[in-house]
Amino acid sequence: MVYKLERSLYGLSQSPALWSDTLDKSLTVFGWKRTQSDPCVYVYTSGNIIVILTVYVDDILITGRDQQLVDQKKKELTDRFEMTDMGEVKRILGIDVQRDYEQGTLAISQEHYVNALLERFGMQEANPVSTPGYGAEIYTDQPQDQILGPTDMKIYQSMTGSILYLAQCTRFDLSYAALQLSKACSNPAQFFLSSTREDSFG
Repeated sequence: MVYKLERSLYGLSQSPALWSDTLDKSLTVFGWKRTQSDPCVYVYTSGNIIVILTVYVDDILITGRDQQLVDQKKKELTDRFEMTDMGEVKRILGIDVQRDYEQGTLAISQEHYVNALLERFGMQEANPVSTPGYGAEIYTDQPQDQILGPTDMKIYQSMTGSILYLAQCTRFDLSYAALQLSKACSNPAQFFLSSTREDSFG
């Protein structure tokens, strides 16, 4: 017996694109306009009032100065899709968000994400450095007997990817070190894994 699937299932290769198209069509109907600079950012305007919506797969952030209009636009989405209103954002995609209403400031950090990485890679006791990766230089030509095995190579690549994410989001001081580590991702030696764990990053 053969069944024809009339809708997409979570996890299929085409699911992300289908979800993006579905959400985009609904947002367009609700009056949102996708920005040209970033396809994941939408803007809704009502007179001189602007509401901004950002999308990362199925995580959505909405912000605006008119709370009544923000609530109205949120209700349109929750009526259309099964969603959970998480309230004011505190953490998203590994990024902590802190707002000080009295000072009128907003700050982002990844302390929680960094601590989780240190625990994941067994680096809770690692010594911090003031300038991450200072003086580090990667040489991709390494003796074959020093090249990491499959398990350690996966660890090295995972660590490097995590550092790249930090460098892109909040830790711009890691950019140089992340670049150097990335050079050896396809053929890392034991030296690079040891250096990364012990003293390359703050």
